Amino acid sequence: MARERGTFNFSASLEVKKQAPLDARQTYIDYSELIQEATWKDSDNKVWLFKGLTVPVNYNGEHALFMLTNPDNYTSTSSWIRVDGGGAESNVYVLPGNIEHININSNPKDLELVLGNYLDLKSAVLSKNIIVTRTSILNVAIGGIDGLSVIIDYMYFGEDKISKYQYFLRTDEYYKWKQISSIEERVLLKVDTVLDDTSNNAIANKPITSIIKKIINWH
Repeated sequence: MARERGTFNFSASLEVKKQAPLDARQTYIDYSELIQEATWKDSDNKVWLFKGLTVPVNYNGEHALFMLTNPDNYTSTSSWIRVDGGGAESNVYVLPGNIEHININSNPKDLELVLGNYLDLKSAVLSKNIIVTRTSILNVAIGGIDGLSVIIDYMYFGEDKISKYQYFLRTDEYYKWKQISSIEERVLLKVDTVLDDTSNNAIANKPITSIIKKIINWH
């Protein structure tokens, strides 16, 4: 494929008197903004993206560089690949946002910002990747190959209790997030209980007690 040549020729250098890139599309943004339409639409609601565009990004607190590989599907995380030194392929899929920020009233765009594209999440699950959010590891189960039903189990380690949340979600026929049907919480253990293998509480909470022991290296 031949390179398209520019329209104008410059025999001089530009001196930009602004603390920003000459191409505003390369402004430093948060990772979640990569897949938002509002980030890329101009005042006429047109999008001028191209394959190979690189954008500096705040990726979960890291300075990263992402390249666009499919401008026709720029709202999907699969269309942006990390190309800096930290972009080596791994078996970890990082959710764009924090799952604690979604609730029963979250709209489809809110869900997309937190969970990412449904097909990307499904691909990660089928590839047996580890699904992580900013603070926790998730167990993700997708019900049905049509993708209309999704169940996400989330373990929360709070200051006074350890809980397991189940998020029941729906997608539409286009595999876009639709709604949260319900959220259920089950308290597994109160932190103020004594973690003693001989106690009735420890026997009742044997699995979670073992998890806590491993996390805090308690003997």
